[in-house]
Order: sequence, then C-alpha cells, then structure tokens
Amino acid sequence: MALKKRSETPNQDHLSPLDNIISRNIYRYELWTGLYMLSPAEKFLINAFTIIGSCLWVYYMSSFFKGFLVGFWGS
Repeated sequence: MALKKRSETPNQDHLSPLDNIISRNIYRYELWTGLYMLSPAEKFLINAFTIIGSCLWVYYMSSFFKGFLVGFWGS
C-alpha cells in the first residue's frame, strides 16, 4: 500500500472571518484567550473592564513619570 501524497495547500480554517485583517485578528485573539466560549454579554463585560483598567493604568503611570521628570529636572 503506497502512501498518498499530502495536499500542497495549507490547512484552511473556513470558520474564521477572513474578510479583512481586523476581523481576522479579533478571531485569533478570541481563540487564543478563550473568549469564543463566552456569551456576547460576558465578552462585552470583560472587554469593558480591560479597557477601563488599561486607561487607569496609563493615567497612573503618566502621573508617576510626570513626578519623576519634575524631580529629575528640578535637581
């Protein structure tokens, strides 16, 4: 029994929305993080808390570096 030659085409996932690069990256992000298993309301809450937390972190770090620069240039 001879071995069959593998197909030259790569494995294509036809479930992914390949319309544009943004939807493809969102699809990959949801697969990587496991968000595809959640309901739309749960996805919204997780994304909302992530965005709010990121904004608070940027605000905190900007005030930290502002104080650092004031102290650095004032010395």
